[in-house]
Amino acid sequence: MSTFDIFAIIVLGFVVASGVALVVVVGALPGWVAHKRRHPYAQAVTIAGWVTLICGFVLWPVAMIWAYVDIPARTDLSSRASPAGHPADAGPAPRLGEAGQRSSSCSTSTSSCCSSW
Repeated sequence: MSTFDIFAIIVLGFVVASGVALVVVVGALPGWVAHKRRHPYAQAVTIAGWVTLICGFVLWPVAMIWAYVDIPARTDLSSRASPAGHPADAGPAPRLGEAGQRSSSCSTSTSSCCSSW
């Protein structure tokens, strides 16, 4: 073997090692981004990034977008403030009587006061 053949083998080994390193970095990138941004589904994003290796990186953009999407934290619906003018601002809902009438403002003998609703 000549010096040129040895140099060619070294260059080929370097190219193969660089290609493998590039695939590993690109496959792990969505997971790294998700963990850095404290994504609630960071583990699933990481798995999606590695699954794209099997799919030939077809779904890699989806995993990368998912890593950057901010998912709002879940809040309790009862503690959420309602917008101005929303019916929830009016207070508690009126209680219904037996006949579907408002028991606090209508009597069962008077049907005209609650006929509008």
